[in-house]
Amino acid sequence: MRTPLLLLSFTNIASFVFITASTSYLLVFLLKIEESKRGVTLGYLETIDQVVSLVGCPLWGMLSEVIGQRDVCLVGISLMIVGLILHPVALICIPGTLAEVPRSLVLARILFSAGGSATVTMLTTFASFLAENQDATKISSLLGISSGIGAMFSAFILNRLPSLLAVHLPISQAISATFGMMVLILFITGAIILVSVPLMISSSKENSKSVTEYDIAALTSGLIARINTVSPHLFLPLWILQKCRAYHPDRDVFKFSKSTSSTLLGICQLFALASAPIFAIFGKKIRPKFALLLMTAIGALSYSCLFLVRSPMDTQLYLLMIVIGVVEIGSVILSLAYHIATCGVSGKKSGVYGLMGSLGII
Repeated sequence: MRTPLLLLSFTNIASFVFITASTSYLLVFLLKIEESKRGVTLGYLETIDQVVSLVGCPLWGMLSEVIGQRDVCLVGISLMIVGLILHPVALICIPGTLAEVPRSLVLARILFSAGGSATVTMLTTFASFLAENQDATKISSLLGISSGIGAMFSAFILNRLPSLLAVHLPISQAISATFGMMVLILFITGAIILVSVPLMISSSKENSKSVTEYDIAALTSGLIARINTVSPHLFLPLWILQKCRAYHPDRDVFKFSKSTSSTLLGICQLFALASAPIFAIFGKKIRPKFALLLMTAIGALSYSCLFLVRSPMDTQLYLLMIVIGVVEIGSVILSLAYHIATCGVSGKKSGVYGLMGSLGII
């Protein structure tokens, strides 16, 4: 069961990174959204993502205790596939606008987000089942590694595929072909899960704790982990742009800040991926709650130190990005390990854990 679990982790992150990055291509080259409305459109879509996840995670968790975790996961993958197929043909399907966003694009994102919330919730539940006979921190570390590989695969291969294909195809076909590649990866993942993962139905009654008695620290850990995951990608590019404008006004600020952000975030993710095995090795020797608190404190100190950095070219910034990358993956691994160790295998509790993650992003 470990192999399909790691594959699901890889595919989940790859698809989330892909959909976030590729939406800009869609708005510009396929949907022809006016430049002044692109930012608003992206904002609406990101809000839809998290609102759907906020509602979906606990609902999928409860449903899994009725029809089984594997079937919920397969339904989620199917919804993600339909959502991806609808993205490139958004205006063709349902013309019109809804708050400056094509209605069909809203529908596509709702379906994708609903499916994504199902697979994320079931990923946590599968990890809980697997950790019954193995070390929870080791399982969480392996998931962190597969997630990191998925993110890098999407960033360095899938998201560069349209520009490579555009040499031989019209840009619209190149973008559609890339979406087709992501659909194929999801389909293969679903097929492997169907044939290799048993139908499991766990009830919250099997666990001595009810959801109302759920350890509040485990809930909070999910929120903290997702905050640490999105913060570098959400805030650092804006911080770097501001610094470039202030200290390098003689350069092309947009290109310079974009390349600098790409380099720094690449370093962040590289060290996040490289440090994941360390948490697996030392996981049994540390208490997850204490280690998570330590990661959070180091992260807070690292972000505070950004006030002392004058230029995005300073050596100190590269060192801070290394630390932030380690904190990012450490908080994710330790949070999942703490959740598994505390809460057992209930799908309902995995849904609550996912809900707190969405709250963290919001």
